[in-house]
Amino acid sequence: DEAIDDFPQVHHRISINPSGTGQDVALGVQGMLSIEVPELRQVAKGVLLLAESDVERHVYKALSQPRSLKSITALNPDFRVGRPGRSYLQLSPNPATRKKWNSLLVDLRKETGVLAKLEGIQKLLGERCSYSLKVDNPQDLGSMENFLFAEKRGYCEHFASAAALFCRELGIPSRVAYGYAGGTLYPYSR
Repeated sequence: DEAIDDFPQVHHRISINPSGTGQDVALGVQGMLSIEVPELRQVAKGVLLLAESDVERHVYKALSQPRSLKSITALNPDFRVGRPGRSYLQLSPNPATRKKWNSLLVDLRKETGVLAKLEGIQKLLGERCSYSLKVDNPQDLGSMENFLFAEKRGYCEHFASAAALFCRELGIPSRVAYGYAGGTLYPYSR
């Protein structure tokens, strides 16, 4: 298939401490194209486990090409939002908080397409907030209040949470996933 990605390919080295359970997932930067390991087991679509071994550390090289939001949605131009469970659209019960968040979404509410709304959220957060591992929160505000309206800086958790909140406010089902992988036990492979 034809790539329309606007990010370059990235060579990277991964180092993982084995868990000892045989459930060590092969990790890489988003959009992994290749991985240099002697053996992998596929346990589900897109889930590859490293071979069990007595090594102190799994170290391998990989090649990835991260994708932009536009290139991901271009893979399926007929993308539509399905019917999610209620938890993916759950909103804050606090009307004052929601009103403040929605004050940032006025222009995005006019958009009709999901892609336009997602791109708008991405642009809003990119222009409004900056990435930083140092968050002071001197006013002791809620983390989203501090991130969106006071300090306007934060790390991946802040950006992901704000994006999920904005998606839900715009009727786009969303959730935030933490960690590298996990949650599913495949009994045949332990």
